Amino acid sequence: MNSRYLQSPLLHSSGHTVSVEHYAYSSFLPVNLLPADAAKLTVVSEVTVYAVRYCTNDIVMSQDKCCAPEAEFSIVKEIVVWIDDAYLICNCSTVKYFDSHKNAYCIKQEPEITVVNPSSLLIPWPAFWVAGEDCGEFFVSSFSCSDIDVIV
Repeated sequence: MNSRYLQSPLLHSSGHTVSVEHYAYSSFLPVNLLPADAAKLTVVSEVTVYAVRYCTNDIVMSQDKCCAPEAEFSIVKEIVVWIDDAYLICNCSTVKYFDSHKNAYCIKQEPEITVVNPSSLLIPWPAFWVAGEDCGEFFVSSFSCSDIDVIV
């Protein structure tokens, strides 16, 4: 049985509609959207996908440290809705270090863009974070990670 059976569908805030060919980040979207004739996208500030709410400026774990050498985080820049699917347009980030006193990863926002589909996230909810001392720096709680039961 599908784990999302009988859960709420995609809901989103009001936003503005834009065609794929006029959308600034269209080259990052999945290929099935690109050749679509006059496809309309809705750019929103928040979306709820299967009862999990995503907003601009949220931080999501785009790659868990169980699947890669270290955790990878993405910072939500825009949210795009197309029919019944949502895409998080994100800035990539670099993990600078792990602060054991704060029990958080210190990450630095990068200019590179990536697109994340919420259904592809191993950890589906946004991470807990606070702004760092420098511009574009954030402390992301390790309690957002999948191996939290390993922490002593």
